[in-house]
Amino acid sequence: MHRQTVMVRAPASIVNGTLWPEFQELSDALCAHLLAITDRIISEEVYAMAWEAEEISEPALLKS
Repeated sequence: MHRQTVMVRAPASIVNGTLWPEFQELSDALCAHLLAITDRIISEEVYAMAWEAEEISEPALLKS
């Protein structure tokens, strides 16, 4: 994957009125998508295996 930087020379009104709000909207959409994927993976893979865990009635005590 190659990283690229884009430089824009534009009036502040264009940046603040168009580019920045669009960036924020895309950033919010990406964060929501990644959160949904993370939640799905955790619920399907981690919690799905919880029933396999051995249950104990009392935790082991530390010896001093």
